Amino acid sequence: MKNSEVVTLAAQFLVSRRIGFERLEGIVEDSQSFAEVIFSAPGALDPAVAVADPPDVRVRIFTSTGHCELIEQM
Repeated sequence: MKNSEVVTLAAQFLVSRRIGFERLEGIVEDSQSFAEVIFSAPGALDPAVAVADPPDVRVRIFTSTGHCELIEQM
């Protein structure tokens, strides 16, 4: 699966669940089975916001099936 396809799937997943995100921060291919797409969290780039916790939103994509899941962060 191409990086552009992985990013599109992750963005669609977040939009469908009404989870806010901003710009793409990176893609990490943990293995050939799945990739992790990282977006900045809303407010993380705003200088008026003291702290955005967590500073990013992460989605795991299983490349063989296209299944997406939110990576919970604390």
